Amino acid sequence: MVHRRRAKLSVQQATERVRSLLEDDTAREQLGERMAQYKSANSFERVGAQHRHIYHHVDSQTVDALGDPTAESESTRSGPLLGACSAARGTPSDD
Repeated sequence: MVHRRRAKLSVQQATERVRSLLEDDTAREQLGERMAQYKSANSFERVGAQHRHIYHHVDSQTVDALGDPTAESESTRSGPLLGACSAARGTPSDD
């Protein structure tokens, strides 16, 4: 999927785009599908797994293998992974 940067819209341009979506069922459905794809591709789980993969290669000093689909992947670690911006940084305690 290619993401394009768009110039800032004026209020009038934004209003026209919203109106066109309200009037065009197909365009509205396509936008919804693209939004769902973007959401899936950028989920905390997916981004976290990508970061873990990168960190593994940095730690193992095998960064050159990052772009190689034939390179062996790291073993799966058990336990939950937290995103970098997670408020729950540690394990709850019984304090």
